[in-house]
Amino acid sequence: MKTDIACVRFGDVHVIPIISPIISQEILRKKDTTFASRPTSFAASMFSRGYKTAVISPFGDQWKKMRRILLNEILCPKRHRFFHDKRTKEADHLLQYVYNKTKRHEYVDIRVAVRHYCGNVIRSLIFNKRHFGKPMHDGGPGADEIEHVNALFSSLEYLYAFSISDYFPQLIGLNLDGHETFIKAACETFKKFHDPIIDERINQLQRENEEVGIHPEPQDYLDILIMLRDQKGRPLLTPDEIKAQLTEIMMAAVDNPSNAVEWILAEMMKNPEILQKAIDEIDYIVGKDPRLVQEADIPRLN
Repeated sequence: MKTDIACVRFGDVHVIPIISPIISQEILRKKDTTFASRPTSFAASMFSRGYKTAVISPFGDQWKKMRRILLNEILCPKRHRFFHDKRTKEADHLLQYVYNKTKRHEYVDIRVAVRHYCGNVIRSLIFNKRHFGKPMHDGGPGADEIEHVNALFSSLEYLYAFSISDYFPQLIGLNLDGHETFIKAACETFKKFHDPIIDERINQLQRENEEVGIHPEPQDYLDILIMLRDQKGRPLLTPDEIKAQLTEIMMAAVDNPSNAVEWILAEMMKNPEILQKAIDEIDYIVGKDPRLVQEADIPRLN
């Protein structure tokens, strides 16, 4: 079209392609509040329970509220330090799982190992439990954990995938491209595993607060969100907001670390000299005594 900026209408959505760096900078820097909002879609609405979360909700008062809670209560340095032991314990479980596999001369499926490691970590941080059901004898994931992690990755696959009904909302319900089936199935999995734990914890903490006057130290992210209060002492978040935000945190936690590990190991296998360099660095920084790599070592492991 021989233009640096255009506007094309796809159904109810205006799509604006830009090829000019100058115009791009103006939009990203000066017009950020106009263009910063997340797109609305059937998948985003379902996973956020009607846009009640901080990440996939459109820009607005609800987004501001949940973003403030996420930054101040969940992603802050204080919480990161508080949950150090949970992360360390899960790293130990991962090493034990790999050791059990190699001891029996079995292959270690890296994708399975790191994806379920991420799933175990975030379940421990959110629910103070690694498993919904019983783990396998080798420390690997049980059937419930496999179903849960598969639902998380399925939700990420369909979250912003192209769906015709997102551009023509009157088509929602016809399931023309099959997305709605997978999205609803993932949501049902989250409700099945998450909701009973959350509902029980809300009732438990409310009962302890009213009957005994106990204000325990929060043990996980679920406790933190339930205990938040507004200026009048009322719960700051509704049960639906808590459920939606915790699901969103889980969705955000499983894929990036596991994908990074898988790619890094693949690249090291292709480039043995880099693998050897990493091994030498660990031997030099951590040492060869029976000590495992700790989080405190990471800043020096370049």
